[in-house]
Amino acid sequence: MLDFQWIYCNLAQIADDYAHIAPIQHGLLLAVVIAWAILRERIGYVIRLYLLLLLAGVSLSAWLHANLFNGIVFALLAVVGVYELFARKMELSLQGRPKYNIIIAIVGGLAGFYYPYFVGSYISALWSSPMGFIPCPTLLVVLSFFLVAMPQTNRVWHWLLVLAGFFYSIIGIVYLKVYLDYILLGLSLYSLNVLVLAKPKPH
Repeated sequence: MLDFQWIYCNLAQIADDYAHIAPIQHGLLLAVVIAWAILRERIGYVIRLYLLLLLAGVSLSAWLHANLFNGIVFALLAVVGVYELFARKMELSLQGRPKYNIIIAIVGGLAGFYYPYFVGSYISALWSSPMGFIPCPTLLVVLSFFLVAMPQTNRVWHWLLVLAGFFYSIIGIVYLKVYLDYILLGLSLYSLNVLVLAKPKPH
């Protein structure tokens, strides 16, 4: 049986151990978003690499803190990301994207950027929330990028991320009492709807 108290303490320990690095993660996210808004598809490779590194960071943090399940799950997500670096199935031009997708993605991204659980205070969460180190805030950010890229995404990677979003949000809400994960659950549901209904453009 899963020990959810251990899981909560493990996530809190990871967040605490990497709190000094978290501001760098926040700065990188802001830089990537600003560069994407200005340069569009020209930095597509950089965005793909950034998303891959976010997922790999969660895996590495989990392995270093004896959380083997999270380590394996996010290692697999990162491996699929390595394929995307070369396949380039995601289209990141921003042109012609539905505004409601962008609005929902902004909400999801902000929730991942400002994730006040497992950190010292609501104020310090502005720069020290554990995005890139624990699952839920990382999935909020990554799924938000994918939502903006729809309908032209790496659908295998996107499906796996949506499934991970469902799983971790339910664990967070039901067992860890992390109610901000309702946003991750909503983002996963919306992403699922978009994935089922959207038809990718032929290459």
